[in-house]
Amino acid sequence: MVKKENREELFDLKIERLLSIIIYLLNHQRVSSHFLADKYNVSLKTIQRDIDTLTLAGIPIISYYGVNGGYEIEEEINSNC
Repeated sequence: MVKKENREELFDLKIERLLSIIIYLLNHQRVSSHFLADKYNVSLKTIQRDIDTLTLAGIPIISYYGVNGGYEIEEEINSNC
């Protein structure tokens, strides 16, 4: 069982990572999940869950598949920032 303090610390790390991903996507073109996983030292599955969390929160992230795939924030939103 995970202690309450450890759960809070993990939650804080996740929030920090989610905010950092938003800022990174706002300031860069398309970014691969592999790049984000390496940057934040987490698994690809964690990045996928993070992207799902952000889209459920209303952040308009577009996913692209294939060799040049990755994630980016919808252009219209990005240009208004």
